[in-house]
Amino acid sequence: MKKVLLFLLGFMAIANLNAQGYGYRFWTDRLSWTDFVPRQGDSSGASSELYCFFLQEPVCDTIDGVKVSRYALLCGMDEAKSWYDPEVVEYNNLRYNQVLFNLGEMTCRELQPLSINEERANELVEVAKDMWERKVLKFIRESSGGIDKAVVDRWMDSTSNILKNTSATGPVPKLQRPFGVGFTIGFSGTDYINGKDGYLDFDFGADISLFIAWGRHQLGIMGRGGRVYSNKLISMLTSGATEELTEEYTFTLSHFGGRYGYAFYDKGSVRLIPYIGAGSAKVLSNETYRNFRYIDKGFYGELGIAMDLKFSQSINLWEAKPRAMEYDARIALAGNYMQFGDNHSFGINFVFSIGCLARFGR
Repeated sequence: MKKVLLFLLGFMAIANLNAQGYGYRFWTDRLSWTDFVPRQGDSSGASSELYCFFLQEPVCDTIDGVKVSRYALLCGMDEAKSWYDPEVVEYNNLRYNQVLFNLGEMTCRELQPLSINEERANELVEVAKDMWERKVLKFIRESSGGIDKAVVDRWMDSTSNILKNTSATGPVPKLQRPFGVGFTIGFSGTDYINGKDGYLDFDFGADISLFIAWGRHQLGIMGRGGRVYSNKLISMLTSGATEELTEEYTFTLSHFGGRYGYAFYDKGSVRLIPYIGAGSAKVLSNETYRNFRYIDKGFYGELGIAMDLKFSQSINLWEAKPRAMEYDARIALAGNYMQFGDNHSFGINFVFSIGCLARFGR
């Protein structure tokens, strides 16, 4: 067998290239001689040459359920400049070229997590070329330029196994020092476990929250309002009266306060957030009774846990300021404490809401 290619003659970086353009092929683990131009060998004694290049290209992938708009590092070959001599080429020579191509793809996958924006991706193209060249030179030395078939086979098996066990897209990118804003809107219900001083039985209404997020932390404000049911409150108002309350005479309970949560678990499509909150509360009647409209003010506290189920996630690294968006459904369960003067009520609160969180990186 004649001596195969000792080293690749050139590197080529292309900033923008259509993946389907004629004469170019991105990495594949199934190179064949049809990917090369047949021609006679040259004075170097090589029987083939793989003309390889690296580039960055904006792509949109779905990684672990997250839509990611990013700059991908790609390894490809120029089929018009890659050639082989059909008179002297051998099977081992094709495996040699496959190892070279595998080394290029391995380099791209190693660097991909660092490609956080267009400027960094362009820098990594040059880094990839340098890293690949060092790997190629090591392979050439160990295989004696491809003459040692056993070494070529070992490198072929090693690089193929590495590529089979690593993701072509890499992990979901992480924003650098992200800061976010979000909201939730839904409904809430509380079943009160009344002691002798309690006077609330059950409430049901709307729940809205606005918050900021950094890292795993969330801090925000919440508002809650709806109808509240209380047999004791009705008894207090009608005590000693001859007329009864009409069905239209109802009570409204409203809350307004702050809430802090920390996501101790946030992987994939699930996030768990224990939280604590406190604020003011008010009960008022919707109608007057004996020329009197009942109003009572107090405060509340809550301690609970929320589970966010993310049904849509995206990350955009194409923008000058990378951003991530997620839409989720939230289920929350909390212990609730109410105090209105000398009246105390403890309850179990349930909230179902949908929300959106936008994060911005630097």
